[in-house]
Amino acid sequence: MTSIRNAMRPVLSVLLGVMIAAGGSLAWPVAWPIEGGSDKKDKNQPEVRDLSGEVMDTGNAPLENAIVHLKNRSTQTEKSLLTGKDGSYHFPGLSTSVDYELYAELQGRKSETRTLSALDGRERVILNLTINPAKP
Repeated sequence: MTSIRNAMRPVLSVLLGVMIAAGGSLAWPVAWPIEGGSDKKDKNQPEVRDLSGEVMDTGNAPLENAIVHLKNRSTQTEKSLLTGKDGSYHFPGLSTSVDYELYAELQGRKSETRTLSALDGRERVILNLTINPAKP
């Protein structure tokens, strides 16, 4: 037992010296991974998602041919499409790691801008938009 203790003494001295040089803390670093953990993305988390919804007036009537604008906040690129007869729109295959801004317009009138966050983990997102009627 004494020989093991004597053999470990230089190793412990080096470790103690390193700890003292690092500020004397005996606490484990917070960033150490949990055993069996991984920094990789959850395999069950989808990499793409779909965004859909309806564009309506304040009376909840669907607005056909409204232009729906979707802007990627990282690249500032924009996609646009027209709503169908039922006021619906659909943007498939959007990245889950990007924030998007969305609004609709019709005859010079606009809806409020909505945000789809990268933190929103849903695979299918529904965002309905409302355009106020034209002022007389």
